[in-house]
Amino acid sequence: MGRAPELAELVRALDTGRLVTVTGTGGVGKSRLAARVAARRSPRHGVWRVELAPVRDEEFVDYAVVEALGLVDHTTRLPRETLLAHLAERELLLVLDGVEHVVEACASLTAELLGRAPGLRVLAVGRRPLDVPGERVVPLAPLRPEEAVELLAVRAGQRLAGAGYGDDALGEDREEVRELCLRLDGIPLAIELAAGRLGALSPRQMLQRLDDRFRILTGGDRTALPRHRTLRTAIGWSHELCTPEERLLWARLSVFTGSFDLEAAEYVCSGDGLPADEVLDVLSALLAQSVLTREETPAGVRYRMLDTVRAYGGDWLEATGDASRVRQPAPGLVRGPGDLVRAGVVLAAPAGGRRPGGRRAAESARGPGTLPDRTGRGAPGAVPGGCPVVPLGRLRSSCRRGGGGWSRRCGWTRRARRASSPG
Repeated sequence: MGRAPELAELVRALDTGRLVTVTGTGGVGKSRLAARVAARRSPRHGVWRVELAPVRDEEFVDYAVVEALGLVDHTTRLPRETLLAHLAERELLLVLDGVEHVVEACASLTAELLGRAPGLRVLAVGRRPLDVPGERVVPLAPLRPEEAVELLAVRAGQRLAGAGYGDDALGEDREEVRELCLRLDGIPLAIELAAGRLGALSPRQMLQRLDDRFRILTGGDRTALPRHRTLRTAIGWSHELCTPEERLLWARLSVFTGSFDLEAAEYVCSGDGLPADEVLDVLSALLAQSVLTREETPAGVRYRMLDTVRAYGGDWLEATGDASRVRQPAPGLVRGPGDLVRAGVVLAAPAGGRRPGGRRAAESARGPGTLPDRTGRGAPGAVPGGCPVVPLGRLRSSCRRGGGGWSRRCGWTRRARRASSPG
């Protein structure tokens, strides 16, 4: 539904390149968009789709492609040799759907096939690119607000005959429906799962319960892949593919409810299990896996998490027992590193301290840019003007930890001590 600009971009990419990869977070609609584009192609030897979700081991990727193409080879040749022989003189489009968990094998296979089969084009779909020379990456963002509302209206109408959840029949629920779509980040899977709940809950009730979105948004299409039947499993699939360091950074980054830059991430998220000088590499990996998005701003490059992805990380932050260290202010509060002060970064409240109505209501109640305490209210030590504040003790512990930011952090500590000294 919708997606006209993205559809046109993907068509152009396939017209001019032989390898195109659609990337994006879980449930954002990558497979559907790829299917729509593939249906418009008519290469001489057809379009062939390979569903890679059932393939749990990289060594079986070649076999999955052979099976999808319907090839039967009674010789002793390896599957890749069979594929190379079959595709060498053919003109076709090969759709590899779900490459993220077998990305190394897919990259190796794709590079060799494209090098030996000049008539082949490959459309890959996954949460991360293949990183093969010549690859054109088309990142897929969530739906625009008007598209999200339309999708919710259509799906609600399909599930609830006569419910009338069209944009011209929303009545007094119109604003609640729009807010619901915004808080679901415009993720198609989340919106479709929400539509299924509208038989029992009104949009207003959904909004009130959305802080527990992973419990509410379940009951998806039984014909869908298992990981697309609930919102938790869709996001959890990305989490499963992460290394321990990536999971740790994901959890700690969940304290940012707005955008942040690298300096802020290094300052707030480094610690046990994740030295400051490793944050850049781990953050880059999360960016490649569509856990984070990148934004170009006048102040430089910044990063952001969708609220749904952040909520999943927040649950894990609580589970690690690290939440109080990351979130809780302490005596001796001083201004934090440059990015935190300049941007007025808002740190998230613990799950138990969320206010009904979501982030906007919470920010409105306490003022943007203040550091919440255990209850989610502005910390009593917050500096005037809405800038966040950082415990002096954490600055000192950062110096003790060492890492790439050692001298910079010690400089902050020295300045903090001078600022707090009498006279």
